[in-house]
Amino acid sequence: MVRMRLSLDINWLESLNQYFPVPDYTFLLNVNVEECIQRIESRGETKELFEKTEILNKVWKNYQDLAQKYKRVFMIDGERHQKEIANDIWEIIKKDEFYNFSCNVKS
Repeated sequence: MVRMRLSLDINWLESLNQYFPVPDYTFLLNVNVEECIQRIESRGETKELFEKTEILNKVWKNYQDLAQKYKRVFMIDGERHQKEIANDIWEIIKKDEFYNFSCNVKS
């Protein structure tokens, strides 16, 4: 039996990613784990190894920890209609100084 280690050493993860550019924005869609399981099951496919309630809860906790550590990570309620989610994301981008600066730069 293989035991999975789902605790995450943030420093180790950051060291792996140190040579990659930091994204301008990261959006995390907050969806209840039970809702995730329902959506997965509705696909009619076999669940993957990580598509289990306990594992998804641990993975989500890791994402929450990362979201608290980084300024440009935004949590979005993902249990709403796609248009509402897209509107929330667009509103965050429109309010951002970086976006406003880059839109006003003349070529």
